[in-house]
Amino acid sequence: MLLVSTLAKASVEPRSVSPLIDSYVKIQLDFDNLKKACGEYDYQIHEVKNQKFSNGVTVIDWMVVDRIGTKVDQRFFTFQTTNIEVTSMFQSLSKSNDWQENYAQCKST
Repeated sequence: MLLVSTLAKASVEPRSVSPLIDSYVKIQLDFDNLKKACGEYDYQIHEVKNQKFSNGVTVIDWMVVDRIGTKVDQRFFTFQTTNIEVTSMFQSLSKSNDWQENYAQCKST
């Protein structure tokens, strides 16, 4: 429940994502290979929490959601940056049971 409400809140406030963050996510997802195998594959990056400290340090918690086309089966990942440098590695939060099956079907067509 918390995950859904956090994601909804994060997506209401769109924020441009640094090309460095986008590149990091693409590498972690293996985006090029997934996109090549399944043209409907896509992902979104959401800023979940942004903390700015008086010493100039900014810590951001990120969530990544990927899916195949309009399928509701999604995977959720998280990572953290400090001043745009990744400080908490890319981790899987959840993966729907049908995600791999949908990917296999897409890949075979």
